[in-house]
Amino acid sequence: MSYCQLTLERAENQVMDSVRSAPYVTTNPKRVISAGGDFLTGDGIYNSRSDSAYNGFAIAKIITDSAGASEPKRYQAYNNNDTPGYLLSSDEPNVITLPKLLSEQRKYLTYKAARGSTGLPTEFNSMPVLIIDDISSDNTTKLVNSYLRMLTNTNYNFAVANPEVYRVRLATCTYTQSDAGYTLETIYSADNKTGVNLKLDSANMAFKIGGAYDNSDMSKEQFTLIDVEFYDPSNTNKVAYHLYVPVFVKKMLHFHFTSAAISGTTYRILPYQAALDEFKRITLIENLGNPITMQFSWTYDPTFEEWMDLINAGEKINRAYDKQLEFIDHTNNQLPDGTKLVLVDANRNNPVYYAEKTTTGLITSDSSRAITCLNLGVFKKSDNTAFTPLKFNDFFDVLDTQTEGCTPTSTYFMETNNESDSTIRTNSGTMYMPSTSGTSGAKQLYIKYKDGAANTDGQIEEKYYMTFFTPEPTNETPVYHMEFNSPQTFGGTEYPSNASSRVPTHIFTGDIFENSCTIISTNTGNLEMSAKSNNWIGAEITSNIGLKSGAQKGDIVSTYIKYESVSIYQSFLLRLNQSYYTDSEQTNLKSEKGIAEGSNPLVNVSAYTVNGDDLNTIHSSQINAKTLSEMSGSNAIIDANYLELRSNVNLKQYLYNAYQAYKNGSETTTVPVSATVKLTYADDESIQAQFPQNGDPTSEKGQKIGTNIIGSSNISSQAITAAYSKTTANGSEPNGNVTKYYRRETKKATLSYYSADTETVVVTPAGDNIPEVTMQKILAKNKYKQFGINAIDPIRDTEETGIVDMKTKADYNILNLTEDAKEKIRSMKVTVSLRRKANYEDSGKLPIEQFLVPNSLKLYKKEIGNNNEFTKITSTDTDFSYCINCTRNDFTGNIYCIPINFSVYTGDNNKFENTTYGENSDIYRFYSNYMVKINVELFDGENAAGTRIVGSDVDNHIIYTNAKIYYDIVPNS
Repeated sequence: MSYCQLTLERAENQVMDSVRSAPYVTTNPKRVISAGGDFLTGDGIYNSRSDSAYNGFAIAKIITDSAGASEPKRYQAYNNNDTPGYLLSSDEPNVITLPKLLSEQRKYLTYKAARGSTGLPTEFNSMPVLIIDDISSDNTTKLVNSYLRMLTNTNYNFAVANPEVYRVRLATCTYTQSDAGYTLETIYSADNKTGVNLKLDSANMAFKIGGAYDNSDMSKEQFTLIDVEFYDPSNTNKVAYHLYVPVFVKKMLHFHFTSAAISGTTYRILPYQAALDEFKRITLIENLGNPITMQFSWTYDPTFEEWMDLINAGEKINRAYDKQLEFIDHTNNQLPDGTKLVLVDANRNNPVYYAEKTTTGLITSDSSRAITCLNLGVFKKSDNTAFTPLKFNDFFDVLDTQTEGCTPTSTYFMETNNESDSTIRTNSGTMYMPSTSGTSGAKQLYIKYKDGAANTDGQIEEKYYMTFFTPEPTNETPVYHMEFNSPQTFGGTEYPSNASSRVPTHIFTGDIFENSCTIISTNTGNLEMSAKSNNWIGAEITSNIGLKSGAQKGDIVSTYIKYESVSIYQSFLLRLNQSYYTDSEQTNLKSEKGIAEGSNPLVNVSAYTVNGDDLNTIHSSQINAKTLSEMSGSNAIIDANYLELRSNVNLKQYLYNAYQAYKNGSETTTVPVSATVKLTYADDESIQAQFPQNGDPTSEKGQKIGTNIIGSSNISSQAITAAYSKTTANGSEPNGNVTKYYRRETKKATLSYYSADTETVVVTPAGDNIPEVTMQKILAKNKYKQFGINAIDPIRDTEETGIVDMKTKADYNILNLTEDAKEKIRSMKVTVSLRRKANYEDSGKLPIEQFLVPNSLKLYKKEIGNNNEFTKITSTDTDFSYCINCTRNDFTGNIYCIPINFSVYTGDNNKFENTTYGENSDIYRFYSNYMVKINVELFDGENAAGTRIVGSDVDNHIIYTNAKIYYDIVPNS
């Protein structure tokens, strides 16, 4: 170990210094560290070169030896330590090891490299120093311990007192120039806290930085010295030898960066966190036209207690770093032309900002850091307000009066009106700086994290989402390989920063996938549907999926397709296209695509294969995987719009194998996926709901009536988003065939329900003595206009809650009822209920008047504006029933028109989104899709009394979207 002759200034209470300054064990190598001849010896100060190369330091050779085949026994104490420290090696790419810290993260440099510049002679400024720049006391303790253990081949925790073996002492060493040259003054701290920039907090067993640094005053040449005095084992009053380690305490804020991307526009952390937890490194391959959202976050190392140390030391927290992403363009295509970007600030309750590829300053080059940046500062709201990052101050509640849950500062602060001088700002906006006059006229501040500001480890997390909306591909579209990361440093010299770890995201997009879809109907012997004899339809669906030639060039995609985080999923979407005439004269042919409400088919999927392999075989190795017989609950998803068949098979390996086979001479690059599906209908009512009546299927018009199977093959990076993907191939039967299924007879009424705008119509008088008449007429051409509600637009009520008036219309058609049934009609009953997306079934009914303005729901006879209203006869929170007395004579052409008006709540986040209404209510208002469902029944008695007429019970619904949409894109500026 080492012996050093130093000029010492000792506190009066120190004892036995004369003994301990004269150790009897000395070792080489030796380094002179002052013009006066002071020197240090030992491996801690050895450097074979005058530059900052890590490999020239003794510690590099020691670590290499410890990992070698012949030397590890010499270092078994270090390698078997039980106290926290850094590993010497790891197979995990994101695990921080001691060699990585010392070399890659430059935690071991020459004095000159650490300081930046120096006037010292070369023999002094090339002295190696351990860099202490992490405000995290945990990390600093681990680094110091790991380094000292490596030099001593021990597993001691040097932050813990061990009076039988050693004592740790800390000193500040300052160079001063005299006629003789540079001399060194060393001042030991009496308590290892006062007067030194690296402190030893024995009570908490930690080395830590206290807010002062060796580079705070660049006019001074100084470093900090760790002196570990090892005692004579036979006499602990004597020092056998010193271990000297020069360190350089440097201001630096360390942070960690993570990012992950998934398909779609999800702004919830859980899916991204799941992707990070599962894959560690994220690569996404997705076709152009499908939105991609990347979640990214910066996590700052200091804990709350360490932030308090900084605040007490006068560190400015009323500031922020400019936020940028490092953008690496691997294919030299930048962002796709026409790309629009949306930035969501998750730190401020999700305000939204916009930019386009052509926005000035979006992508710039930074020569000082040798990177290309995507700049968040150019994003703007729809009102042209630019994005600004949160200041560190904004992650804290800062108060100037004592408050429960807050920690008081030990430093006293005084008010200032100069923002550049302020170090901290209270919640009320008052700015403060450390007092220069003690406690006179100054005050303590009281501080805590704001709710949600910190993670479970007590560190500040700054979170964002960015969505890329790209145009659909063309034949000339290239493949884009974009990598997004955090800069290694935010830049600047006053507040240096450094990334301890970074998890980048790779995004591939372009015209990537081959895709096709063929549908062959399987029940073609009898097209007339009957619950007794012919109650099923089915189809064989096939898709061929592969990589397009542009994605194969240069192995751009095929190289990355093997990455663990890459996923490529395909699903089939089936729709039933129902075509029928709405009038008895058969002049108005209507088509409805989807799964008819009330049809409730039983789904059976069989012969589902990927590249010829049955799903049962593919999934047999997966824990809890569904078998083919269970697919109706796992892989076959039915809703009002489509039936989706999911294989839940990641196709990346199949596509890679097909690509390799093609390179080796195969004629195809595609992978076949096929499935056979059967839909069975339990009774006549379900058949009536799905299949139209066709009295003459062989006639010219009759051939157009019926239900045929249509569908598509969709591809996405996630199984759950494939249904919404724009990477789709529409399927049809070969040779233009269309197999239509129908039923012969029905006795059930039908109901259409739709949104209906109105217009004011002035009826011209027939004579001079007849006044003009103003009437409200329904605009048939705008039957779907009101399905979207934007909370940004409506007039506010006194509670700042938006209200939107909705006008809808129901057409109840008794054409198919028997003449006897029609003659019995004496009253009509209409029941209204409300549901929300993802729970449209009966169990999902909502309290109507918490979402619709009370008493605004009105049903009229015939036209909107007519005072002849339905009478409300019964009601619960979730079902309102209305009745009107009528006979078949009130039906015009077998149709009874029912205008229905209501007013919908919407509004800002505080008054609508995520709020509950009513004491102990568990019903929340959310921006979502809402279903207004109506059920119509006819009775043979007035006021809905008597017997319900057979075949008259029918329901239908509308779905409106209640959303908060900023639909403007900020223009170029």
